[in-house]
Amino acid sequence: MSFMSPKLTASRDVIDLRTKKEWKLLWKKIWYYKWVYLLMLFPGLALVILFRYFPMYGIQLAFK
Repeated sequence: MSFMSPKLTASRDVIDLRTKKEWKLLWKKIWYYKWVYLLMLFPGLALVILFRYFPMYGIQLAFK
């Protein structure tokens, strides 16, 4: 039965979001690690600007 113990201990690490207190804890963790989320956001935002909005300048220039 010792082969089942890692699964039992790993299940305790999952955040249970049933109460308001757990939601507050989650938002505190997100706020604390906000730089990680910003690092993930910047490459995607740069690609959207580069490939969606930058070509609009050329299209606008072509029809003037």
